[in-house]
Amino acid sequence: AGSACARLLAQAGAKVLLLEKARFPREKSCGGLLSGKTLASIDAPLPDRLVLSKVHGMRMVAEDGKLQAESGHLPGRAVLVDRSQFDWWMVERACQAGAVYRDACEVVRIANGREMATVYLIGGALVAKWVVGADGAAS
Repeated sequence: AGSACARLLAQAGAKVLLLEKARFPREKSCGGLLSGKTLASIDAPLPDRLVLSKVHGMRMVAEDGKLQAESGHLPGRAVLVDRSQFDWWMVERACQAGAVYRDACEVVRIANGREMATVYLIGGALVAKWVVGADGAAS
């Protein structure tokens, strides 16, 4: 979401700095399923090299072997991707649109001011008029 937002803002003419906590390639605890709806929101075809498998249906089975859910046909096209490679592709697209990318930048906290926000990093700080936090499910 962060790279997609950075790309859209950069395309609209905003000055964008995209920060990543880790260095790429980095592991992400994610199954890598991209739904048809997600794929439709990306404004470019997904390169074949990123697609590990096409998904036409799925079953969710609990640890005890009991079937929890099943979908014989997923609406739209769904694919499995390696999240590390997919995320890097999204970063590259944001940079092509004009965003500046910095990795190994861990945000410690954000302080909102009257007109600007201060983003405190390990080893420094940045000031910005707008801050978009797209730091995952634990955010």
